[in-house]
Amino acid sequence: MSNTAAKYTQEQLDIALLKNTNEGILRTLSRIEVEIKSHFHWTMGLILGLYTIGIGALVSALGKAYGVF
Repeated sequence: MSNTAAKYTQEQLDIALLKNTNEGILRTLSRIEVEIKSHFHWTMGLILGLYTIGIGALVSALGKAYGVF
């Protein structure tokens, strides 16, 4: 059996492993960012709609209390 030298050093293997891990994390973060952006419009619409309903209810209650309506 011949003793062949390793193709890669331990440092090169560690660097490749870290690079692969970082790329996986970046890919996941990118996917999460896209998901957040797609839900942003729905969330803003819901918040603005609830604020509109709340302000309308407040104006209605104040109008009723002071006899405007």
